[in-house]
Amino acid sequence: MGVSVMTVSRALRDHPDLAVETKARIVKMAREMGYTSPKADGVEKTATRRVSVIAYERSDSKFSAFDSDIQRAIFLALQRECQDNGVETVIELAKSGQIPKSLENQSVESAFIFGRYTHDDVAVAPDIPKLAISSYIADNPLWHVVADNATGSRLVTEYLISQGHRRIAFLGDKDPLTELYQQRADGYTIAMIRAGLIPDVRYQEVLEYYDVASLIDGNSAVVVSSDSSAFGLITMLDQLGVSVPDDLSLAGFDNLYELCH
Repeated sequence: MGVSVMTVSRALRDHPDLAVETKARIVKMAREMGYTSPKADGVEKTATRRVSVIAYERSDSKFSAFDSDIQRAIFLALQRECQDNGVETVIELAKSGQIPKSLENQSVESAFIFGRYTHDDVAVAPDIPKLAISSYIADNPLWHVVADNATGSRLVTEYLISQGHRRIAFLGDKDPLTELYQQRADGYTIAMIRAGLIPDVRYQEVLEYYDVASLIDGNSAVVVSSDSSAFGLITMLDQLGVSVPDDLSLAGFDNLYELCH
């Protein structure tokens, strides 16, 4: 028929997330082949519902997909919701370019995507609905649920301004696999312009090679687009004899345990 096993399963279970024409075609063929719903002692058996949680991890990062308290809280809430609704969860860690087994075997109804994925990663198993959690990439039709990054960055910048800072820089990560850092830069910029201050937005690809001296020259505070970069920046500042927060105020984003403690 040219459809996947999961598509057939959805059609026979009258799943709403399936084209009416496709469902009718599958049901018609099933009836012609003599298919009837499996029953035991007159009671219809219900197939186990199963979804996958796929966390794409980057080989160039020392932080895993669930190092953030926020990410862990989202995952635990997702897990509890699935349990309350009788849905089994399959958890997989993957590198970009790897095909998770749950998608390769089409053994799940849907998938929740964490971490940094590519267009090719989420193009696998197109019949399986997917939802990106916490991060997303531009120009991709995949539905996503993310934090209000622009508002969060704007609020932390406004707080620094309320504390008397007037020269505040923004240090962003260059990452083509997420739009989060651009949103955070936008929030910072809005706060600075509203306060009549000049935004100073900078991006770095590899923090170790960044000119930290130029970043702190004349600035009393820095908003960093991620906690992992803020953590590295603190180490570099310490090597230069710059104390945080005595000499320079620093604000991160993500609530990573290592930075908060």
